[in-house]
Amino acid sequence: MFAIVQNGEIKKIIQPHQEFMFNGAHYNAKWTVRMSSTDKAKIGITPVYVQPRPDERFYWVQANEPKLVNNIPTINHTCVEKNPADL
Repeated sequence: MFAIVQNGEIKKIIQPHQEFMFNGAHYNAKWTVRMSSTDKAKIGITPVYVQPRPDERFYWVQANEPKLVNNIPTINHTCVEKNPADL
């Protein structure tokens, strides 16, 4: 998963090999392999870091929307501990 980050804000989330439009430009599904790192950086495409998922045997886990953490798009999780009697 990737994010387009501009001016300290996540503008768009995109998947590898996903066609998308951004600022009036069309990017076909091959953008992942055809764009250089420099070209990706010019429009702010950066990988999204996904925090390790907690053990679902012990927690109800939900992935949150990506947020910038130290200017890195990051997905954290919300966890609710399961009742030990139900385990």
